[in-house]
Amino acid sequence: MMTSTTTTQKTDTAKKNVPSHEIFLIEGEGKDAKWNKVGVAFPTKSGTSHRVFVGKKGDPKQKVYLVCPNSQFDGPNNGEGNARPGDEPKRKPYANIFDATNNNVDFKNRDGVAFLNRDESLSLLIGDRGDAQQLKYQMREVRRFKKPAAKA
Repeated sequence: MMTSTTTTQKTDTAKKNVPSHEIFLIEGEGKDAKWNKVGVAFPTKSGTSHRVFVGKKGDPKQKVYLVCPNSQFDGPNNGEGNARPGDEPKRKPYANIFDATNNNVDFKNRDGVAFLNRDESLSLLIGDRGDAQQLKYQMREVRRFKKPAAKA
């Protein structure tokens, strides 16, 4: 789960209007997988959800998704009610993904799910399970490097 320092960083990042995450399209599997950066993500004002932009800014083919975390890790039942048919009991979706391309989000029709990885990155799966056209993305925090201090 996201830590409090991560939440603070995301809130700070939102104020600066810079992306908090990079989006990579993953083609292939294992050691042969190719990672291509295809977009960025910004936290929403609430700081819990993210708006994901896939494609170049201004491109009419650019897709926008809203990634909304489930409350599966909250409460005494550990989110048992958030599973969808066919989900493996060990691997439940961390978030639902909705199409937000036209700023009109239909929360009744999800377009995909996200799974939380051990390194706190998210695996985004857009499309139906088992569909050859399903898109697989990886959402990773932007690594910001500070310049070393000049020697006096």
